[in-house]
Amino acid sequence: SWKDDAHPYGEDTPFTVTGRPTFEAGKHYTYNLTIGKDMVEAGDITVSDWGSTVNLNGEGGEQDADKLSDPISMTTLREQLKAWNDANPNSQKSLKDLITPELLNENCKNGKLIISGEFDNTNPAYTDNGSKKCYGMSVETLEAFEKIADYVRDKNNKVSCLDLSGVTGLTAIGDIKKENGSDEYDLSFYASGLVTFIGSPDITAIGYAFERNYNLVSVSGLENVTYARSAFYSCHSLSVVPNMPKATNLRWTFNDTAIKELRHDNAEILAIGDCASLEVIDCPKVNDLIGGAFNGSISPLNNLKELRLTSKSFESVHAYAFNGGLVIGQVTLYLNANQEDNIEHIESNDYYVWRPKKADGTTSAVQASGTTDYVLLNSFKAVYCGDKQIK
Repeated sequence: SWKDDAHPYGEDTPFTVTGRPTFEAGKHYTYNLTIGKDMVEAGDITVSDWGSTVNLNGEGGEQDADKLSDPISMTTLREQLKAWNDANPNSQKSLKDLITPELLNENCKNGKLIISGEFDNTNPAYTDNGSKKCYGMSVETLEAFEKIADYVRDKNNKVSCLDLSGVTGLTAIGDIKKENGSDEYDLSFYASGLVTFIGSPDITAIGYAFERNYNLVSVSGLENVTYARSAFYSCHSLSVVPNMPKATNLRWTFNDTAIKELRHDNAEILAIGDCASLEVIDCPKVNDLIGGAFNGSISPLNNLKELRLTSKSFESVHAYAFNGGLVIGQVTLYLNANQEDNIEHIESNDYYVWRPKKADGTTSAVQASGTTDYVLLNSFKAVYCGDKQIK
């Protein structure tokens, strides 16, 4: 209906749009409408199909820079795949065959690529075993998303924002072992141009996923991630720790980033270095520290002031966990109150040595190096066990 001065309450007689083409399935149509007193006409018309854009009027039309990104639906692609394979029994295709550069180019606008829909993991690639994990994903899923990741990694495609918030069935990104245990599916965004990443609730592992994304500043949608080893290694612009409350493995996760504080309630494995801006580490459940856990390859933690490792017990602490990366006499170490009994002050040479225990309360958690079966605490400015200052 419409209104004008002569018809202030509207007119129920419908208008018919003239001058438009016959619509065809699977194509996008964009056109301007000219609305007059007694007619509606279609103006500039654009039709888009699998990477091509044709202006049917020969002028005007859609401007690529102004177009919003369209989600690429895995559900829709799988339906198209089934239809093709049903109709072409002697020329079968895979999902990866439908994920073409043309499709990705057509739907990535202003640097934003949106993937949505459901991956089918009815038949996982293999059964997870030790370090070889496919995280329940099928070969179809792994091969298809590998095509997407490869497109994102290619900086010529200028993908700055990847939105996976509408995806289901993608459970891990990064390097995923193939069944033979040696080759890998590369589902990582290594050295890409991403600035913004939005994950999905199904993603639980992001090991090695974003290394050397120098411009990455915004990461979200990773609330169910548990494994994040080396995920943001050398993401120089990342200054805010993404919300990953379930993550337990943070070994080298934030090396060489711009974060100022690392506070995490559930991380159990930690190693971090080369963070010039880092001032506070507060991880109350960390119980696993490798040798040089706070030592990077570029520079020490020049601004670190507080190191809070207040777990009640430890599974493994290397004798040289604190060697190399901490500025001597600058960092205060905070431990659980019950660790007081595990610290010995050797007055003859003024050494403070720490021998943390495992959960049973008797077995040493120290990973000895040669004859050194303790962790030396002398480099710390001060050491607290609970509220009590020990050193």
